[in-house]
Amino acid sequence: MSVIRAPAGRGRNGARWHNRSHVEAFLGPLLPLFERERAAARALALGLLVHTAGSTYRKPGALMLIAADGEYAGLLSGGCLESDLREHARTVILSGEPRAVHYDLRTPDGLGCEGAMHILLLRAGPENDWQPLAHLAGALAAHAATAIGVVTESARADLPVGTLALPSAAARRGASPALETPAVHAALARCAADGQVGWVEGHGPSWSLFVVPLALPPRILVLGAGRMLRRWWISRPASAGKSRSSTIARRTPSPRTSRLRSRSSSPVPTP
Repeated sequence: MSVIRAPAGRGRNGARWHNRSHVEAFLGPLLPLFERERAAARALALGLLVHTAGSTYRKPGALMLIAADGEYAGLLSGGCLESDLREHARTVILSGEPRAVHYDLRTPDGLGCEGAMHILLLRAGPENDWQPLAHLAGALAAHAATAIGVVTESARADLPVGTLALPSAAARRGASPALETPAVHAALARCAADGQVGWVEGHGPSWSLFVVPLALPPRILVLGAGRMLRRWWISRPASAGKSRSSTIARRTPSPRTSRLRSRSSSPVPTP
């Protein structure tokens, strides 16, 4: 078993893919749709961008969520592929079987989205406790670094494509014994710590695990005193379902500024 860090410009095994190592797994925009569907006990399809080549809107690790009614959150392209992905997602939700979809739009005319993408669609629903979404949402709410692993290729009957590797003991209930190895656990911990995607390659028969860290939004700390402190405030979502880390610093007008605006908006008397 080997662990591979995908270099920029090439994928694993030297393939000419754009497997950039920076994190693309932003979950925040997906949360409202996920929470709505989970509350209604409805399954969704999670789209995971595995490989890219050429010029693409997103890079490996990017996520997209698609509901059974066709509503989706997140983008994997600039709008070129989402309609087609919705059709594949419906099939995945109904059948429960993962589906790999490949698009290559590198055409001579150079119109639209120019690049190639390999996307894996997974079903997340009541039968698997909406994993890996539930694990990622919990980590985001706690602003805790984490990573997930997804089997993207496999020649093993006991390790089908779409099998998950999760770091949490509670989330690992029903996990495949083939992924309960020190190498897999170490890859999850390392990718979570350094914020870079990675691969674990197994042999005899061969299989590939794509490891994706969660992208945590930055926290903002504003320091000041007196008037400066009154002019800034910090907004932090209180809902457990939303990220406490989406801290936004916003400027509020000082009393003096408000008075000046009120005076400037007053009608000017005419002689």
